[in-house]
Formats: sequence, structure tokens, C-alpha cells
Amino acid sequence: MIAMKFYTYLSTSTFPSLLFVLAGVLLFSACNPTGNDEQGHDEPFGLVLLQSGIEIAKQQNGVISYASGSSISVPLGDETPLITLRFLDEDGDSFVPEDQQYSLLWAIDNENVLEVHTHDGDGKWAFHLEGASVGTTTIRFSLMHDGHTDFQSLPFTTRVE
Repeated sequence: MIAMKFYTYLSTSTFPSLLFVLAGVLLFSACNPTGNDEQGHDEPFGLVLLQSGIEIAKQQNGVISYASGSSISVPLGDETPLITLRFLDEDGDSFVPEDQQYSLLWAIDNENVLEVHTHDGDGKWAFHLEGASVGTTTIRFSLMHDGHTDFQSLPFTTRVE
């Protein structure tokens, strides 16, 4: 009898609504790139590319800017120094996702012009670019999480000379 009253209470009270809200909160928090809301890094809004700690390109507020000129310069037949990628939160603060389930993926429009290389010890968010042939192409970066894209950059122009 008590169990029946409790069931009736749960089915007529706000309990079903609370379950719905709780499920939504759990779903939203499952795709938090950093797992750390206290720092305000809910999701990436942009990214910055650093070479030897110096900014070479950035996507922020839907605009790409380059430190020199209108592209990233890549040497022909040689690798760039290590490039480190940092995501930008809504306030422009840089971060990298802490959860091991996140990974970096890239897509090059013309792989005959540009290649990406990673080496043991470079780190999860670092890589080298190598010019395969003279020309211009673009590269996009994606933050992957559990088989889906949480963020995709605009195309960064690269010029191999």
C-alpha cells in the first residue's frame, strides 16, 4: 500500500520533470571539452596556432588572422618547427581539453601541397607542417570527441614556397 502511494506521488508530482531536467544536464555535461566548468571553458569558440610560443595564426570571433601576411608560410621539402594548437573559449582564453577522449583531426584541401606530421613526444595538440610542393592550400582543424566533431575551424590558408 505504501509503495502504491509512493508510485502515485511520483507519477503525479514534478518528479518526471526533474528526471527530464537531470537527463538534459547529464547529456550537456557529457560533451564538455575540458570537464572543468569552473574555468569557463565550456566549449571552443576559436583556436590559436603557436610556433615556439609565438602566435602564427588565430581564429577568433569567426575571423582568421595571421601574424605575417595572409597565410601560414611552410617551407618546401622541410618541416616547420613544432606548431602547438590551443583552443579559445568565449572570452578568448586558451585551453586544451583535459579529457583523454578528445583528439585533434585535420583536413587538407590539397594534400599534394601540404602534409601534417606528428612525432612521439610532440604531444596531443602539436604537429609539424611540411611543404610537399609549391602552392597554396587550406587546412581545417577539428576537435573530436567520442566519434563526433565538437568544433571545426574555418580554413587556414597555407602557402608553400
